Amino acid sequence: MNAENLRIGDYVHIHFLKNTTTEQAKVENINIENNTIILVNQRKDIIKIDTEDKWEQIKPIPLDESVLKQFGYKDSIKTVYGLVNKNVYEKVYIFKDRSPILVTLIYEDGVFKLVQSDDEAFYGCKTKPSFQDLHIFQHYLSDNMYINNI
Repeated sequence: MNAENLRIGDYVHIHFLKNTTTEQAKVENINIENNTIILVNQRKDIIKIDTEDKWEQIKPIPLDESVLKQFGYKDSIKTVYGLVNKNVYEKVYIFKDRSPILVTLIYEDGVFKLVQSDDEAFYGCKTKPSFQDLHIFQHYLSDNMYINNI
């Protein structure tokens, strides 16, 4: 992983080698030219990542049920479109103009897939793309749904 793979607002894991702990941190600043990022952890500590050995400690956060719940997604088993009895994770985002958008993910084949309506699809929806890492999901939400704050 390097600065080019990340954006401000992304969440990553820091694996501390000295005490073998892992914690979550948010990217607050990026300098791609110097391959440097500034992270802030949950205790509000500022952590500068600017050397190869520090970059080796930065890992993507695997997208899983606990991460989705941490960011406000609700889970249930239900039918979505014609997809019967799936593990479904949903969250409603409200834009500044107060219009809502529902983001629906299903867990299938070991990955989370975004459910999107598609009138031409057999069940009236499509289930792509799929996500394994939180920051990649964040990028998709930002680029395609204009959601910048997970």
